[in-house]
Amino acid sequence: MKKIFVLLVFSASVIACNNTTTAEGEETEVQAENKVDALKAEVMVLHDKTMPKMNEMGQLTSKLKAAVAEAQDSSAYFNAINDLTQAKESMMDWMHSFQNPDEMEATEEEKIDYLKSERAKMADIADYTDRSIEKAKEVLAK
Repeated sequence: MKKIFVLLVFSASVIACNNTTTAEGEETEVQAENKVDALKAEVMVLHDKTMPKMNEMGQLTSKLKAAVAEAQDSSAYFNAINDLTQAKESMMDWMHSFQNPDEMEATEEEKIDYLKSERAKMADIADYTDRSIEKAKEVLAK
């Protein structure tokens, strides 16, 4: 009887250890998926914050083009127009090249690396967009 009890305790320990390993493995996978989802959300927040500014950029470009005819020094106007155009093109290029990580055949780590890179790109585009808008407003205010 004592041998059966020892065997049962040993078996239960082995099963418990195997379940813990599986749970930890699943936990790690879930954490990676959560990290992918969190990074994707960060990228999309940057995109969603920047995208509505495209209309304002178009309006500013139109105002700059109209004002350039009356300007004594048109270089500031053309530079501001160029910056707005480049910012808009950067956003459009980014949107066309962005891949949804849910549709990628990649490991979770590769998806995380990809999204970190895309977050940096989108942050640069957002900053460039904001700077271009501010520069255009300054040129128009003169």
